[in-house]
Amino acid sequence: MSSPQATPLKEQTRYMVPALEKGLNMLQLFGQNGELSFTQVCQRTGLPKASVYRTVQTLEQMRFLTRNSISGSYSLGISVLRLGFDYLSSMDIVQIGRPVIQRLRDTTSYSAQLCVLDGREIVYVARASAVGEAAAAVGVGTRLPAHCTAIGRVLLMTLPQQDLSLLFPEPSFSFTTEQGPKTPQELIELLGSDYQRGHAISESFYQPGVSAVAYPLRDRDGNVVASISVMVPRSVLPADLKTSLSTQVQKAAREIEKFLHIT
Repeated sequence: MSSPQATPLKEQTRYMVPALEKGLNMLQLFGQNGELSFTQVCQRTGLPKASVYRTVQTLEQMRFLTRNSISGSYSLGISVLRLGFDYLSSMDIVQIGRPVIQRLRDTTSYSAQLCVLDGREIVYVARASAVGEAAAAVGVGTRLPAHCTAIGRVLLMTLPQQDLSLLFPEPSFSFTTEQGPKTPQELIELLGSDYQRGHAISESFYQPGVSAVAYPLRDRDGNVVASISVMVPRSVLPADLKTSLSTQVQKAAREIEKFLHIT
């Protein structure tokens, strides 16, 4: 029996999908250049205008590209971020973060978790339940509205207002909580406060009788890629506990970030 040989390049390329290749090459072009006008895309790809138009329109409809309403230029959209978050949630973040949140759980005696952003929702990608905790209402894979949760707010707080407007185009939220923001504008104001503080704290904000302290996780370029938090079964956090938990969650966040900065 002859040993298997590498598939010749010609054999490999015959199975490539030209339209898909064109779209992916265009995304790489935007990744390298940032914002580009339609004319610039045509010039840099060398493709016919009709072909570029169809590709750009498809990518915009799927939110891989977003159009600047003032300049008319295009840039990478929120769906590109979602792909990145999905990759991180299945790879580095979970692998690096799981032992850290377990230690955070052991240190604080409260449940700790890691989340990533997927559109308007947060997704729990790792969780360490507190010892003796009853059946958890949330687990890995659970989705919650980002605008109503502290761990979601730290994922939203660094997004440009243009991206927030794309995520929350409605004049008011159809779902909120008693203490949660009622409109996107209220959310933006709340995110401004979170940004200034550098983290988010909620007391019975999403679920009555449950408080949370959350910090963002940043990659080496300073982009927020995930968030970490502890959940406390108390309606209100005493000042000393609030300070203590903030310090410990921040320490855990910095520990994870050290690994992210070298990957």
